[in-house]
Amino acid sequence: DPLSFEVRSNVTREDLEAILAQVGGTLAPGEAGFSEGVTEETVDETKQVLDRKLNRLGLQDIKVRVVDNKFILIDLAGVSVADAQEIVGKPGVFEIRIQTKGNESIHVLYGDAIVDVSLPQGDQSGNWGVPFTLSEEGAISFQKAAIDTGATRNRMDHEISMHLDDELIFSAPLAQDLAASLEVAPMRNMVAQVGGESQRAHELYIHLREGALPVNVEIIGSGQVTAALGDQFKKQVLIAGIMAILAVGLVVYFRYREPKIVIPMVATSFSEVLMMLALAALLKWQLDLASIAGIIAVIGTGVDHLVIITDELLYEGKMPSGKVYLARLSSAFGIIMAAAATTIVAMLPLFAMGFGAFKSFALITIAGVLIGVFIARPAYG
Repeated sequence: DPLSFEVRSNVTREDLEAILAQVGGTLAPGEAGFSEGVTEETVDETKQVLDRKLNRLGLQDIKVRVVDNKFILIDLAGVSVADAQEIVGKPGVFEIRIQTKGNESIHVLYGDAIVDVSLPQGDQSGNWGVPFTLSEEGAISFQKAAIDTGATRNRMDHEISMHLDDELIFSAPLAQDLAASLEVAPMRNMVAQVGGESQRAHELYIHLREGALPVNVEIIGSGQVTAALGDQFKKQVLIAGIMAILAVGLVVYFRYREPKIVIPMVATSFSEVLMMLALAALLKWQLDLASIAGIIAVIGTGVDHLVIITDELLYEGKMPSGKVYLARLSSAFGIIMAAAATTIVAMLPLFAMGFGAFKSFALITIAGVLIGVFIARPAYG
């Protein structure tokens, strides 16, 4: 029976026929024997890897979808076309090689031997590196190659080089202590140095973290779309936020019937929103619909906390003084801290495991709760 294979590299029919002829095999005639393109499984795998890599760029709401089973269309906001192309257009194949003599080197291992990657780190001299951990098999392979080539004994004659998509990103002899350690046992922890470019370190981190694409991709088109409705959207969001605060203020007014209580509550809620927006601007967060939903959710939880403080202080219908005031305020903050901790714990799994919009919602909610508990609530109390 004929066998079907997918070759994940650029080959021609003639190339395959020449290879099969060496073992007495042949290709079936026509498209049944050879056709260009990739399988549906490969397209889906490529989409998933690209989705994970692009989400590592930040908090933007990114949409990756397959078109006609051979094109992948990507929509994203808040990231420049150049940055996106650096991630999308490269397969992300990481390779470690060891110099043998002159300009010659041998292959040691690929990025699939890496089991863990840490965030990029910069040293005092401004150089950036990406720490990573090899698997046991990868560490043994590296140790064996280092010993066999003499890189542990004649360090200066056998440099270790690291490549990303055949581009040299690091080349240097083994450190003396590392060379001595490799003579005794495999070493799993290593660092890929990229020089003084933090952006390049972040790109390498993304490729190492999410792995290489199963096939090479070609960018056939890219561009930016001007947000013609951006101003209108901002106005709508602003109106929605103001309406939410006013609606909450109206409900609180019906509860207490006292402007001296309602006005400080509304002012406190409004100040929380301003602080969250200021933090987002400072950290250059991309505020999408999920982030706006998080802000509105924080307004709701914030008013709940303010009601708790007010009810505790006005338990007997009037404002207490002295020790009674402090005792009731302390009791209210105990309840608020417990509620805030519950909210944060509930958001942490969403932040840790979510991508894009989910991560934005979780992060803005956690930030808003922390701002409220440690700044807005004490100011109100």
